[in-house]
Amino acid sequence: MQSGGGNGERSVSSSVTRRVWQALFALYALLVTAGSMMSNPFAVAGAKRSALAAFYHENLEWCGHFTVYAVLSLFFFAAIPSARRSLRGIAAGAGLLLAYGWLMEALHYFIPGRAMELGDFAQNTAGILAGAGVWLAMLGVWGRSQNESSAARDGRSGSRGPPSPPTPPS
Repeated sequence: MQSGGGNGERSVSSSVTRRVWQALFALYALLVTAGSMMSNPFAVAGAKRSALAAFYHENLEWCGHFTVYAVLSLFFFAAIPSARRSLRGIAAGAGLLLAYGWLMEALHYFIPGRAMELGDFAQNTAGILAGAGVWLAMLGVWGRSQNESSAARDGRSGSRGPPSPPTPPS
């Protein structure tokens, strides 16, 4: 039998963890939105074109949107419990993120110095879908490990029923 802590302690811990993920998601989404709405997100102290912007556009642009939206997707699923527990919830969450990503790219049409590009739409979409795919993979791995550890703790040799939803890592 385990000593210390019960279900109440675990729910407080998971509530705190969920709040941390929600704060990270909100902050990251705010940064993505702000960066998307700036005419030159790389400008430093009024510079028209910074060295960072030149490096990004010459070397990293092909993966920038993908990475930003894959991370956004992972933060979203870690932060929103109802969206991370089932395939239907993950699909709905991915749909919301796709609408957000497409809106951010479409708004570039109205921002001086920015351009709405089909390739960016595709990279946003691929990043969101990759993040959802990684989340699904983690859901399966975490679910199996939780069932195996609870089966071992209860003295069972296998698990019964579907895996329980994962708790995001702290």
